[in-house]
Amino acid sequence: MEELREQTRLGRATISEAARLLIERGTVDVRPGRGGGLFVAEAGHVVRLRHTLLAAGQDAAGVANALAVRDALEELIDTDAARHRTVQDIDDLQVIIRRMRAEATTRETFMRDNWELHSRIAEITPNDLARNVYLSTMAQAVGLPSHADDATAADEEAYLASRLEIHAELVDAIASGDVAR
Repeated sequence: MEELREQTRLGRATISEAARLLIERGTVDVRPGRGGGLFVAEAGHVVRLRHTLLAAGQDAAGVANALAVRDALEELIDTDAARHRTVQDIDDLQVIIRRMRAEATTRETFMRDNWELHSRIAEITPNDLARNVYLSTMAQAVGLPSHADDATAADEEAYLASRLEIHAELVDAIASGDVAR
């Protein structure tokens, strides 16, 4: 630690805090005693997961893989939300649905509000790992242009209305605590 402080000319508190954060993230190990110090940690499961998520590019395959993982976690996230929601959670979700009803007239505005809704639902779960993986995989696709396929391009308004009703039903199920629904 002293060597790092001398090399960087940073204060002891700054070096200690940086080391603490690196230790918490599993990036470094501290080995006490003679010959000890800070050493690069062997990549554990969490570190490998972080690297995988960071390496998943914005290419089509990376986005498709991220969305497949997100979709697999969807039921867990949604049922946890139904079990653990608070009055504030319900209010927040209903505000987003009302905004979607008022503003989601294009696929782009719908997707923006859709991502916000799903992110807010994910915040409800007490399962930190599921929430973080879900949000990280979702982040791979947020902001990408969404292109209509031929089947939905013909009637964009009807498509958006049906998707909105599916999401409103999800919020109603969460609000009522109806896990099966």
